[in-house]
Amino acid sequence: MRWSELDIEKLIWTIPGERSKNGKPHIVHLNAMGIEILEQVPRVAGQDLLFSGTGKTPVSGSAGQRRG
Repeated sequence: MRWSELDIEKLIWTIPGERSKNGKPHIVHLNAMGIEILEQVPRVAGQDLLFSGTGKTPVSGSAGQRRG
């Protein structure tokens, strides 16, 4: 998720076609509570990603994930 994809005023997240399975943009309607939570995510200066361990790459994997 990227900050540039969010429209806080309209309560929507637009996933661009290059990241969607069918190649078309996808609009996700958000509710006020969802926006309230997203607004609490700290912003990394100069970075567009919401969830990132480094501020430059998306989160990947999970320490608690089971394998096998």
